[in-house]
Amino acid sequence: MEDQVGIVELDKNSARDKEFFIETFGLDAFKQKWARAGNRLLFFKDCLSEGQIDEIKSKPKPHSILERPAKPLTGGDAKRQFLKMEDGTTVTWIRHPSALPEVCRPYWRDHTHLFVLENEQMDFTAYTSIFSYGSLEGADRKYRIFGPGGIRWIDYPDHEAAICDALDMSLAVAMKIEVVKTPCAGNKIAVMGDYSKRGPALASIFKAYERMGLVMTSADLGLTVEEDLKRNALPVAPRCLIPLGVYEKGVPTSIVAADGSFAGVQAMAEVLGQPLSELSVSVQGIGEVGERASGQMLEKGASLIITEADAETRRALEEKIQKIHDYVVKIMTWASEYDLPPQVISDSILFSSTKRRRIMTREKADYIVGKLADAFAQDDAAFEEDTVNYWTKNGLFKGAGCFEKKV
Repeated sequence: MEDQVGIVELDKNSARDKEFFIETFGLDAFKQKWARAGNRLLFFKDCLSEGQIDEIKSKPKPHSILERPAKPLTGGDAKRQFLKMEDGTTVTWIRHPSALPEVCRPYWRDHTHLFVLENEQMDFTAYTSIFSYGSLEGADRKYRIFGPGGIRWIDYPDHEAAICDALDMSLAVAMKIEVVKTPCAGNKIAVMGDYSKRGPALASIFKAYERMGLVMTSADLGLTVEEDLKRNALPVAPRCLIPLGVYEKGVPTSIVAADGSFAGVQAMAEVLGQPLSELSVSVQGIGEVGERASGQMLEKGASLIITEADAETRRALEEKIQKIHDYVVKIMTWASEYDLPPQVISDSILFSSTKRRRIMTREKADYIVGKLADAFAQDDAAFEEDTVNYWTKNGLFKGAGCFEKKV
């Protein structure tokens, strides 16, 4: 049985109510003066009749913003061969969820592309999901695209789980980036195969990435920068690896993620009106991010003390960390005031804004990636290199994953 629909009335003369409503549900919903979020009907008082309210309440519960089905494919194939390497690794380009296993299709959530790297002889498959591409201006005043993110190698139960994880995590990266308004996008790479043979497999995967020119990544779960990527990836892919992170002075992305997580927990504690020393905090994962974030939280209520304060790094990232803190405070406060789960509000805000802030349309991305696929099929090394350098980040970066400095 469908749960009863709850009513949340808003004041049309309240600037705060308007800010919440527009940011969460958008201008179109504001124009109609109501929105439905699960079993909550939110509307501005005196803008709907009782009959209209009853009609809206009688309708089935709508899909959440992350559950809406993908639009039909228009123009071109859902997937095509993108690249074949001399060592047998193939790259398939997927541009619509209809090319995925049925169980994976709901996880597409308006992604731009997914690349599948496979090598039967080496026994690996790498799913590279790109929610949206970033774009940077080079010294030659040309804009080139790239997909920044991280690569993980864990024990997935099956290929469907790896696909879903790649799609889920690349969206999470894009939405996380949106909180601090960093001008880039998000990708995630999920690899499955024989972990004991990851050295040669990583070398093959990164050779393909270097040739593609689209991917810029660093270590995530199951992989380390020093032991895995610097040893196996950096020698073959100097322009698509980020061994030291993308922030000023080579600050690792793990520090940004850990400090941001800690800021979010602090904000929740503030909204609940309790110090961290009186709250129980669950940390899932104790890698580079979890270890640092755990130390910061224990410092506020337990005997564990961080041995390296890293004050210089904290100062460099203070502004972004404050944005994360302020965002969590806002979401938690709105959730309490407007009787909605925090995740519903946050998903609606961040998913909508990540799509609005896309630097490149899907049509433009399809055009560029199509140009690359055509170049790879020509069997002309010089033409291929020129095409890749013209369109991708290979024209902006060089060396050990560092930015090329402008003179």
